[in-house]
Amino acid sequence: MTPAQRIAEERDYLGMTRLLVANAMQVTEEEVAAWEVGCTVPDDDEMARLAALFGLPVERLNGADLTIPPPLAIEMTDRGLSSENQWEVARFMEFLQYRRPHLTEEERR
Repeated sequence: MTPAQRIAEERDYLGMTRLLVANAMQVTEEEVAAWEVGCTVPDDDEMARLAALFGLPVERLNGADLTIPPPLAIEMTDRGLSSENQWEVARFMEFLQYRRPHLTEEERR
């Protein structure tokens, strides 16, 4: 998956509008749209801020796929979770891992 596809997918997954992302990133909505269709690429600083906003490691925004550690996958399978639900759990865990350090004191409550 390309960074452009990943940005669009993650924004959509989190239910964010382009305007919301643009405001959070202090860029225009058109710039976010250009990132999503691949006309432009966020610079390294913007990519790091996007990753923090989405609760992802930068590597995932650059196209790396989410992997579920085998012990966790086995446990989730034993508990009867479908592969789709396993992905959702793993994605949420990833979000918590990478988003939590960036939360404000108020957001942590």
